Amino acid sequence: MAQIRAIEARGLLDDIAQGAKSSGVTLIQAIRDTKSAVLSSSFKQGRVYISTSGNGQSASFLIPSTLTSDYTPTRVAAQLMEFVEIWNNAVTNGQITNTQDTSDATTDSNLAVMLADDRLASVTARRLDITGIRFPGTVMQG
Repeated sequence: MAQIRAIEARGLLDDIAQGAKSSGVTLIQAIRDTKSAVLSSSFKQGRVYISTSGNGQSASFLIPSTLTSDYTPTRVAAQLMEFVEIWNNAVTNGQITNTQDTSDATTDSNLAVMLADDRLASVTARRLDITGIRFPGTVMQG
């Protein structure tokens, strides 16, 4: 399992799905394209650039590495590979059947199937800690 929190992984997958819809590609192709982009030289060096240009002028910004340190190329690549595994399992299990359709409805449907996978589930409940139940002098609190 990749070491990116489930809620962040879900957000990453949702962003990839939105990119797939705007680019007119399938969700799996967008995931694979993103995985290829992780191998770009600026990402490998831990730098994330945001830039814009127009009317003969340009501006570039470098996001400080302290803000992106949790998203090393290795972690992001591992998470994207896990997305590929989730996709393949869903196709194998018959949960995703339309793998070539690039329509928004199909992308949303395939995204919902992937988000329902337990590897992307967030913690939704807590249980009572009973690890000290057999030790003398401990009191169980509820």
